[in-house]
Amino acid sequence: MATWNDIKAWFTAQEINFTDNGDWIETGFYFARQDRSQSLRIGYQPAPDGTPLIWLMSPIAAFDPEKVEALLTAACQGVGGVALANNEDGKFFILQSTVPIADLDASEIQWHATALTGFADDLEEAIFKTDIA
Repeated sequence: MATWNDIKAWFTAQEINFTDNGDWIETGFYFARQDRSQSLRIGYQPAPDGTPLIWLMSPIAAFDPEKVEALLTAACQGVGGVALANNEDGKFFILQSTVPIADLDASEIQWHATALTGFADDLEEAIFKTDIA
């Protein structure tokens, strides 16, 4: 069973640069095979029933109402769920997932992180034809 500090320690041990914001961290992945990059936020948060969770979120692209159907259809082919988020720049699509921390060994976060960012980047490239995140 991992703890939130174990997750952050794993990123440090792997020499993955990240920004530590307390209950969440931000990092990026570079996909050399495609010369593309993708950002990732991982955080710690209890579920409504108190179960400790790790959440993962990777931005896909700025909101485009003409791309909603294509994005939702394509998202059924991979990991995570598509959601709409807001920040100071407006609405944007994200790919997100949660994992009970009790089910993880710290090193297992790598699979979740690379699967989510890889799929978010695939969606970004295929549907939005961009690499902004």
